Amino acid sequence: MSASKLIKGKNIVLRPYTQKDFKLIHQWVINPQVTKVTGEPVDISLSKLTKSYKEKIKGNYYLLFMIDFKNITIGYCNIFYHYRNPKSKIVDIGICIGEMEYWGKGLGKDTLTTLMNYAFDILNMEETTVTYNLTNKRMKGLATKIGFKKTKWEIESAKITKENFRETDKQFPIKK
Repeated sequence: MSASKLIKGKNIVLRPYTQKDFKLIHQWVINPQVTKVTGEPVDISLSKLTKSYKEKIKGNYYLLFMIDFKNITIGYCNIFYHYRNPKSKIVDIGICIGEMEYWGKGLGKDTLTTLMNYAFDILNMEETTVTYNLTNKRMKGLATKIGFKKTKWEIESAKITKENFRETDKQFPIKK
């Protein structure tokens, strides 16, 4: 399943990926400075990374977007249907701001809330989750700030329902 249109946040734009974007994603996932926040660097070739993303997208359970800020691609994000089932009413959301000079500027929050608005309003989901490495304090803090509640999985994760999201954060209505 492929993302087919622009989604505007407060300051960011989520756009469909292009073939050339896989080079950027590859740079970020192998960069130890970027991945020290999220876990260990991934040791993967560009061709294997590209193939893995294309397989996920082809399976109709994964949406991949690039994050642009002022016409600069600064990261990527995704929506993953639980149980690899597009009919599921629960999705997991992931974000990566790969360009470190854009960390701490509120763009992660803008990206996460934009994705959540898209999941709830456009995809008609009932719940979203985020899953992250225990060492990822930035994601944990962001999820808590937005209103996600910790789950009892063995890995660190949190969830929020559409209703709870609407109660806790009304700053980022989706722009259609």
